[in-house]
Amino acid sequence: METLKTGEGFSSFILENSPFIMGHQDQDLRYMFMFNQFPSLKEEDVLGKTDSEIFNGNGVKEFEDFKREVLENGKASKREIRFETDLFGSKTFLIFVETVYSKTGKKMGINYIGMEVTDQVRKREKMAKLREDNAVKKAMVSELKKTIHITEEMMNAKKILAKMSGEIRSPLLGIVSMAERFSSITKLDEEQTRLLNDMVSSAGLALERINEFLDLSEVEIMGGQFIVTSQVNARSVLHYYGSR
Repeated sequence: METLKTGEGFSSFILENSPFIMGHQDQDLRYMFMFNQFPSLKEEDVLGKTDSEIFNGNGVKEFEDFKREVLENGKASKREIRFETDLFGSKTFLIFVETVYSKTGKKMGINYIGMEVTDQVRKREKMAKLREDNAVKKAMVSELKKTIHITEEMMNAKKILAKMSGEIRSPLLGIVSMAERFSSITKLDEEQTRLLNDMVSSAGLALERINEFLDLSEVEIMGGQFIVTSQVNARSVLHYYGSR
């Protein structure tokens, strides 16, 4: 008996200095017993009352609904519940609830034990936020790399188009210019004049098509590029430069 009393004393001492709370409630979820209740609560403030009659605030309804769910299902369960009350402020508890049965198998109520895990939850949420921020940064870096790659490809394409423009148009411009000069210094018959005009006209048409494809003017404004298109009369240009 003395050993039992000593054991009960040690158990009581350990529980009183632990972060646990525990209680037993009947089928109506009214307290029949509560251990480690808050100092501001007296026995008459707890016994025979429900949680919502003892304190109020965020988390209280969820706490009662969770107990009622376990009582109805008859299956033990645990849940993290965050409270925001006038009694103990903002705290998170890990709650374990089980149904209590009589010897005949009748439901008598529930037992529960809760442990405060506020600090652990804050650390976990902080780590989750850090992981989320890192994921966002990685996504931004990935998009930046894609943008750089696309920009490099566009610059390479621009260089290729510029080279193609010079390689294709320069010979045509030379041919047309020589033809225009030739017609002005050489006396031609009707057939030769017609053929020369056809050559100049065909070359001019080819230049117009090349201009439409290759010579899109790019106007850079504040880091952005806006493509401006305009129609070019190749023959007018050739006549202008040929007469200079």
